Amino acid sequence: MTGGVFLVIFWGAWLVNYVQLIQSLSGLILIVYLLLTGLFITWTAYFFSYIVHFERGVIPALTNALMLAVSHPISTAAVAGLHMALFYLSLGQLYLIASVGGSLVAYCGFFYFYQAVQKTIRVQHVRKEAKGEKSY
Repeated sequence: MTGGVFLVIFWGAWLVNYVQLIQSLSGLILIVYLLLTGLFITWTAYFFSYIVHFERGVIPALTNALMLAVSHPISTAAVAGLHMALFYLSLGQLYLIASVGGSLVAYCGFFYFYQAVQKTIRVQHVRKEAKGEKSY
């Protein structure tokens, strides 16, 4: 619940900031703003996946989701691109959001989250083996 309230406040402030600055943003700053928006979209998707599949507090879940989003730029770009493309495609047809949009976004977001977590677990396993520790 706390994480959801935090994200609603965060995205509300992000949207208000965008609406207020849209007139004064130049081309390059707008591109940076959109890239940061993509990062934050992926962070939000990873947060939801993390909070559902791991029993952690809100703050560790937020930080771990942000670290996953930052440390895996290819999956971050894929998730953000998919979210933005589906949003753009469904602007004219609102039935797409209700019928397939939410489930497709959730599936692809979790797919990339799962790939990133599995890669992190493999790296940790290799590091433990290199140190000579047993890992189960």
